[in-house]
Amino acid sequence: MAMILIKYSDENPISMDIFDLAKEGDEVVLIQDGVLFALGEPPKIYEVLGRGAKVYAVREDFETRGYGEEDSIVPLISYDELIEIIERNEKSIG
Repeated sequence: MAMILIKYSDENPISMDIFDLAKEGDEVVLIQDGVLFALGEPPKIYEVLGRGAKVYAVREDFETRGYGEEDSIVPLISYDELIEIIERNEKSIG
């Protein structure tokens, strides 16, 4: 199990490549511009969810960009919860 951190939107090709690394049981956290994936576009996020990875978006970053919880297709978490995810995962990719 690994924690994968995505901080860029789909405009940065590296974000799309990092999504391809996510597998069942991994925890993917969307931060900064990466939270835009929580809107459900592009469809790459559905592939990751379909593989059994858990995906979260940081609430503060999502709301700062003008969106509310009802706009997100994934659970929103606080920065404190992000720290908990980092601590419980031995491996991190970002």
